[in-house]
Amino acid sequence: MHVRTFIAATAAVLVLAGCTAQPVNTGSVSPASGGAPSSAAAADAKKPPTWGERYTWPNGVAIEVSKPAACKPGQYAQPQNIERAVTLQVTVVNGSDKPFNVALLSTAQAQFAGAHADAVFDSNGKCKDSALESGTVLPGKTMKLNMSFAVGKDPGELQIELQPDFIGDKAVFVGQA
Repeated sequence: MHVRTFIAATAAVLVLAGCTAQPVNTGSVSPASGGAPSSAAAADAKKPPTWGERYTWPNGVAIEVSKPAACKPGQYAQPQNIERAVTLQVTVVNGSDKPFNVALLSTAQAQFAGAHADAVFDSNGKCKDSALESGTVLPGKTMKLNMSFAVGKDPGELQIELQPDFIGDKAVFVGQA
């Protein structure tokens, strides 16, 4: 009897987990800092955005991610023993008609060269971080967040996932770092 209960409970969890998978990059990608997308940008709409491009969710909230720049973590930075770290700036542009809280964006997930990349928490070094940063961006306004990640010693592909809420589309930026 306990085996059937366990199997039923496991199946229910798997079904629910499948229902929570979030869509990726279903918004629009355009050159950073506004402007109408070119016909080339429209053709590349299925390609994930990269550094310097703007991703806009259907509600009008948009983000731009700068090209990663090398940074030197301070002696108390976490995680310890970082081979190399990069910092990037995320600009939030609120093109919606409602205030937007950046708290969920500041919990970005990252991968470097196909493996998880840890966020860098650096209170006394050159790496900036926005760990659990919050703030309200009013309609028509912008806000800049800084994020840093530990990456391998050699250049490689960095992928950053940002999500505006728990159920919304994820914006996934991909580029070299």
